[in-house]
Amino acid sequence: MKLRPYQQTLKTELYQQINAGVKRSCIIAGTGSGKTRIASDICFDYSKAELQVLFLVHLDVLVHQTWDKFSEQGIHCGFIKSGWPEDSEALTQIASIQTMAKRDSWRQYLHPALILYDEGHITYFSAIANQLRGMWPEA
Repeated sequence: MKLRPYQQTLKTELYQQINAGVKRSCIIAGTGSGKTRIASDICFDYSKAELQVLFLVHLDVLVHQTWDKFSEQGIHCGFIKSGWPEDSEALTQIASIQTMAKRDSWRQYLHPALILYDEGHITYFSAIANQLRGMWPEA
């Protein structure tokens, strides 16, 4: 699927910031504007470049919603979430902050080039997200 022009603009501007060395950026868009669709396109690009992405969510329902969008794009995902298949080889990892706080197995295989925080106003400020920023300062 092709991004809408405003979605492509947001993605292009994000990549410009990343290429300029900016480590923290925020995409703000209204409900229904396709933020997860933009994220899926970014994850697709990173997987083509064989770079790992961690997509963090704070609610169980967001795992399924995210996977729905990512699978439409043909993105193979691993999950760090109870009841979902863990796949350490998957370049895109969808993770619940609660499960990450309770499990340690991900520490063996997770080395993301990019960390995306869904609902960043909540997820970014969680205790586990704070730990992750310290683990991978270049992501």
